[in-house]
Amino acid sequence: SSLESIEIPPSVTAIGESAFEECKSLKEFTLPATVTSVGSDMFYGCASLESVTLPEGLAAIPDNFLAGCVILKEVTIPSTVREFGEFSLSECSALTTTNIPEGTTKLGRFAFAKCPLLTRLDVPETVTEMGHGVFYETGLTEASLPENITVIPDGTFQCCTDLEEFVVGPNVTEIETQAFYWCFKLKKIVFGEKVATLGTELFKGDDAIAEVICLGAEPATGAEFP
Repeated sequence: SSLESIEIPPSVTAIGESAFEECKSLKEFTLPATVTSVGSDMFYGCASLESVTLPEGLAAIPDNFLAGCVILKEVTIPSTVREFGEFSLSECSALTTTNIPEGTTKLGRFAFAKCPLLTRLDVPETVTEMGHGVFYETGLTEASLPENITVIPDGTFQCCTDLEEFVVGPNVTEIETQAFYWCFKLKKIVFGEKVATLGTELFKGDDAIAEVICLGAEPATGAEFP
């Protein structure tokens, strides 16, 4: 499509899935304040999208919502959002700034995957559910998770090659497989008091690890260090 911009009238309250998928010339988009519901894949593959404005009132960022918007540099998520769907902002390779609003409860799998310029993203304490690989192959230089998280899922920080240190929260009991796989610069890991089980290939390729601290009475089992 040669469509570069479009004006949505204020009579619109919802936009269905894939409405603008693969509009490769679309450069900017503003959702009117009346829109409270958007469908999955809405901007999937909009490779020229430079600017998107999202209104207060949205409750969720659906699956693949902005996936593949490769030149989008920043997006502000409305404070009303409570859930991020699977791959919702994945493969936004120019994205440097976004946010997870306070009150968010769920981050779907690979929600921010393959955003290599995203160096910081604060996760609010309200998040209680995370899918696999949420931060896979991002540019995070520092990271932390809410204290109410009890399991760090498979591949959460896999291929975060600039992450140097991580402190596992006090309520985490399990870290699943490959959660820190290929974090080449990871130098220090601190396990919280309740960590009991570590998945396979958890630290594979992490040759920079120089310090491991276990705060529990018994060391966690299952990990192999390079």
